[in-house]
Amino acid sequence: MNRLLSAALALGCMISCSAPNSADDEAIVWQDLLTEENITSWQPSAFGISGREEILPHAIRLTMGNPFTGVAWSGEPLPTENYEIEIVARKVMGNDFFCGLTFAVGEDPCTFIAGGWGGSITGLSCIDGKDASENATRTFQRYDVGEDYTIRIRVEEHRVRAWLQDGLVVQQPRDGVDFSVRMEVELSTPFGIACYNTEALITACRIRRL
Repeated sequence: MNRLLSAALALGCMISCSAPNSADDEAIVWQDLLTEENITSWQPSAFGISGREEILPHAIRLTMGNPFTGVAWSGEPLPTENYEIEIVARKVMGNDFFCGLTFAVGEDPCTFIAGGWGGSITGLSCIDGKDASENATRTFQRYDVGEDYTIRIRVEEHRVRAWLQDGLVVQQPRDGVDFSVRMEVELSTPFGIACYNTEALITACRIRRL
């Protein structure tokens, strides 16, 4: 009986730790950042020889740059603690990251990389000064051209979690950890989206306080 109870509790923990949201969470109102009213709050990140940024209601197209293209939020300040971001991004063409989502972890910035270092590495840059290719958040994911990928980042008091297509891919403790971004994407701070040698389409972007 005790073994059965322990197994049930373990299964419940696995479900609650991996699920990106609950019924209570869904009652929290999202703020859509791609409405017609706030598209002027997005500005090109001016990465030098960048591609073209098309900022439209409900979509942002980032054409291939040399090597970066991106946009950054310049509107009303967004949450930096106890919040969640969700975007839907698509790789249109290219062979590197189609989504470098820079966000705030308290007073520090960090970037979630989807498809870096040749197209598959996924994780946070940077953790204690190490890129996603070098730190413990690194995983290898497959990203197909033309497919939409939902990415959700949750910044909580003691950890940062990230989901890809509802699967948990990052669970990073915050205590005693230094979060930062690579120098090349500092123009994306405090909140921005960039791609590298890739063309990308962002069709949803929303945020909410927890």
